[in-house]
Amino acid sequence: MKRLGISLLLLTAALCAVSPGMLAAKQKKVFVNKDMHIIAQPDKYGVYAKLTYEKEYIDAKVYNSRDMLVYKLRLKEISEDTIVYDGLQEHYFFGELNETYRYVDNQVVEHTSFRDGKPIFREPVAVGDTVWFLQGYIVYPSEANVYGVITAYDEHAGAYSVSLYNKSKGELIENKRFANFAYGVSYAEQKRVLGSITSANDGVNRLPDKLPVFPGAQTGLYKFLSENVQYPYKAQQQGMQGKVLVSFVVDKDGSVTEVTVVKPVHKLFNDEAVRLIRKMPKWEPGMKDGSPIRCRYLLPVNFSLH
Repeated sequence: MKRLGISLLLLTAALCAVSPGMLAAKQKKVFVNKDMHIIAQPDKYGVYAKLTYEKEYIDAKVYNSRDMLVYKLRLKEISEDTIVYDGLQEHYFFGELNETYRYVDNQVVEHTSFRDGKPIFREPVAVGDTVWFLQGYIVYPSEANVYGVITAYDEHAGAYSVSLYNKSKGELIENKRFANFAYGVSYAEQKRVLGSITSANDGVNRLPDKLPVFPGAQTGLYKFLSENVQYPYKAQQQGMQGKVLVSFVVDKDGSVTEVTVVKPVHKLFNDEAVRLIRKMPKWEPGMKDGSPIRCRYLLPVNFSLH
């Protein structure tokens, strides 16, 4: 009995000696900026992260200056200038789960929006899915007065064909082409959801009689993209790939304006895609009733190492 007591005492002493060191090696508190890069001193936002280093990944809990949990992330790597997301991100709004993003090597493979703690919309959508609307906004089925059934997807144009129905009668209202679906934004107000190319003239969505044309048409466009794209060095070193969807307006004089990223991938790719589109020469503008009009265009910029 005495020997057993001595053994237990030695075991307890060993555990007490090892545990603090093990925790210190695995856990770390760092200050981060809004892009989640580690910074030496807190910035004006005072955001910090508690990192737990596991064997194959890093779990990060991100807090604001009031010590409220705002994100839970799973990372492969985090440093002053590099961050690689791999796993589930949970975003909290005033302490309630608001949305999640599932990443695989910095590419979003699933995005779920929540309301009152319940999932209300999940991306990506697929042919056959039903999306419920009230006054153009995505809502729960019980709240909707209109629903849309996704009937087809045009991969080249990046557009969905959707049949909209009256919920109470089940009658077809109209068929539309959606470039994307956005929770919290009315499709009646969001120009880009009406197709890969729509008019942006005075906020009125009118399909042009003649679409904008890049110098040299499609062949010229692909040639311009391939000759002018600059693959981000850091992304290339880490084997990162992705496709950024960019929205821009071809103005009445053919100039390219209002360049925005619709579907981001990683900041390195997003910035390069915007730089590339802004570098474009003037297009031949779209036409409506014999006059040039402003047309919004959606273009995927693909970054591939193969």
